[in-house]
Amino acid sequence: IPAELGGWAADAVLVQHAARLVADVRPRLVLECGSGSSTIAIARCLKMLGGRVLSLEHNPEFAGKTIDTLRFLGLDDVARVVIAPLTTRELGGAVLSWYGPDYERFLESPIDVLIVDGPPKASGPRARYPAVPALRSRLAPECWILMDDGNRPDERAIAQAWGEDLGAELTYLEGGRGGWLLHRRAARVAATTVSD
Repeated sequence: IPAELGGWAADAVLVQHAARLVADVRPRLVLECGSGSSTIAIARCLKMLGGRVLSLEHNPEFAGKTIDTLRFLGLDDVARVVIAPLTTRELGGAVLSWYGPDYERFLESPIDVLIVDGPPKASGPRARYPAVPALRSRLAPECWILMDDGNRPDERAIAQAWGEDLGAELTYLEGGRGGWLLHRRAARVAATTVSD
């Protein structure tokens, strides 16, 4: 994969988890928060298996590098990178920093797999928490969420909050910087709807 690994990018362990998840689940739509090496790996899997990936990137330079690499590898037919600067948005009754809403027009089907490797920690405390409040109505009844940097306290708290909010099974993934995998089963959505 001719893309940077390490530093701000998803580490190689997360990229491997993402590729394995896509191969096992065979999603129609993967939404990724943060673009780069994981975008390339996911797009390569989807090129063989079907489906597409939409990647949100707040940094135009990173977005450009990912777009160029996708085009060079002939993966731009299954992958789209949307430049979505971080902005203040009201989500779930709270004012939070999250990607601007321009990406929403590209969400033509429910999100089967959500990969969360952005926004960066430098953008504020619990920077990745808004992913579920912002995207909850767009998640498929059965969905998977994979988040990088699972060994950090913020990400641990975020994963636990998402798990409770979605009624999802929560698994810690060892290796690299750690990760969290959440799996919400369709039956959980139906049960929540009936009890509401």
